[in-house]
Amino acid sequence: MAGHPNNTMRIVISHLPLLNRASDFGYEIISQLHPSLVVSAHEHTSTHIVWNTQEDPSHSRSRVEEYAYNEYTGQSLWRLSTNQKGVVQEVTVPTCSYRMGVPRMAYGFMYIDKEHSLINYGLLWLPSRLFHLFLYIAYLVTAAFILLVKYKTSPSDILNVRKYYHNV
Repeated sequence: MAGHPNNTMRIVISHLPLLNRASDFGYEIISQLHPSLVVSAHEHTSTHIVWNTQEDPSHSRSRVEEYAYNEYTGQSLWRLSTNQKGVVQEVTVPTCSYRMGVPRMAYGFMYIDKEHSLINYGLLWLPSRLFHLFLYIAYLVTAAFILLVKYKTSPSDILNVRKYYHNV
């Protein structure tokens, strides 16, 4: 990061993760742009990766944590420090589309505090689509069963009513 002022915060946005795989493209982007943070989304999961750029690029990447919703504490907000020299962080944002076929979907948001070199990153988790689909199927099966039972008993009831009123 030589040649860049200390208060410069650079954020690179990429569809493909740059730190997750050992690729020349990712290494080239990191070495030329010197970002503080990389935001990517291709893998449809939420992860946080830290890369020490002063070490061997193929061995220094470590997955720090997988952002997952904690059902007990409800934690969905993290604070990332961007003033560490020689360290690049990457946040992979999960998908927000039900069509991607992953069990956990969320919207990601960031608040950038340039004065303190902090990025607050949070996730707004979406409800599980599978739970709601199974709930809809259960409702449909129940409604079909009720209609079937009602249809089976209806013709005889109608005939009995007609006979009753016909004899009166």
